[in-house]
Amino acid sequence: MSFTGLTFLLVFLPITLLLYFVAGVNVRPWVLLCANLFFYALGQMDFMVILCLLTVINTYIAIVLGHLNVKKVRGLLLIIGIAGNMCLLAYYKYSGEHLLPIGLSFYTFKAVSVIVDSYKGKVSIKTPIDVMNYLLFFGQIQSGPISRFEVEDSFNTREGLSLTNFSKGVEYFLVGFSKKILIADVLVKITDEVFASKNLSVPYTWLGAVCFSLQLYYDFSGYSDMAMGISNMFGMPCKENFHYPYATASIGEFWRRWHITLGDWFRDYVYIPLGGSRGKLWCTILNLGIVWLLTGIWHGNTGGFLLWGMMYFVLITFEKMTGYPQKFKIRLSKIIYRIFALIMINFLWVVFYFGHVSAAFNFIRGMLIPSAYNISIDRARFLFNEYRVFILAAVVLATPIVPSAMKWCQKYRETEICANIIYGVAMAGLFLLSLSMIVSGGTNPFLYIGF
Repeated sequence: MSFTGLTFLLVFLPITLLLYFVAGVNVRPWVLLCANLFFYALGQMDFMVILCLLTVINTYIAIVLGHLNVKKVRGLLLIIGIAGNMCLLAYYKYSGEHLLPIGLSFYTFKAVSVIVDSYKGKVSIKTPIDVMNYLLFFGQIQSGPISRFEVEDSFNTREGLSLTNFSKGVEYFLVGFSKKILIADVLVKITDEVFASKNLSVPYTWLGAVCFSLQLYYDFSGYSDMAMGISNMFGMPCKENFHYPYATASIGEFWRRWHITLGDWFRDYVYIPLGGSRGKLWCTILNLGIVWLLTGIWHGNTGGFLLWGMMYFVLITFEKMTGYPQKFKIRLSKIIYRIFALIMINFLWVVFYFGHVSAAFNFIRGMLIPSAYNISIDRARFLFNEYRVFILAAVVLATPIVPSAMKWCQKYRETEICANIIYGVAMAGLFLLSLSMIVSGGTNPFLYIGF
């Protein structure tokens, strides 16, 4: 069941919120657990038995690790918990014989985090149902974010259930909803055509590559915003997952802004345990290489994803070793490096899209080498003119122009009131426009739903 589907928007979410808020404090966790299981069952009933069994096992491993004092047994349980989850993920994701259960990658990482944090004594689990709801929460199970288990934000507490959090949640959801429907689902019409074409000219391929970079951002960040919104509505705020990544000054900074919770997970559960940057330079480089190798493998098992991960390793290692672009003294040098970073990110998204080295390189060759395909040049001109409003809006809104304008308006009481009214009316209008597109059948599945 998609967040952008009418069944979810008009039936499932309102009914679940109503039941959750009218239920007593002790009943709320059970209401949420039933909603989580029902949500997943509607999407993939075939995996329900395994999912429930896996959730029970992970929950009780985490609880036992938090209370057991026998060192050897705790160590064995930790290994079983981590290895069991990772082996199941590898089996479904890379055997080539099974359909990947929806959201298994994100579920696995959340399971590992609560097991490890319980082992280290970082979390205190009060009841099993808290962990079960954390692992199965319908707002995050499909495509993240990879939140952490925090007892303060437990699913049976009342602190987060406030009008302020609820209104923030509605705002986050509307923003993400509009991103997905009005930008990502429009740009996909360009990217699907261009990436499927055999007539590759420089303008045509660049239009497709740039639109895919923007489409992926608005699709995934839109989903993350909706997930943040749902979490806030239920009184459980979660961490921001995207922070204007294309406003980056370097490739390393890009990955501190893109899919933030995934980067944090690899930092806390892989990079730091390996030694992080505390040792010699070659150890730091090795640790980075392992992280990016695993990042590539996590996204897919083809050569293209491995190349994608290792190219980021090379580029980020280059920045760490040289100190660029921070060492640049001239503003022009920083601007040139920013352009270089965005171009490299664009090339690597092409590799990500195809997942196969030969197909990706063939497309990139079309981006670099002029061809005589006048038809595709004309087609690029036509597509840009047809969708230029959406493309330009996507480029502009990928920068922090809106929050900057809202911040400026807060300097004066009158401008703040006007800005809030305009913003509220605009969000309501965009929501209604998005709904009309859904009714007309103009939506597409989330790109990250397969991970």
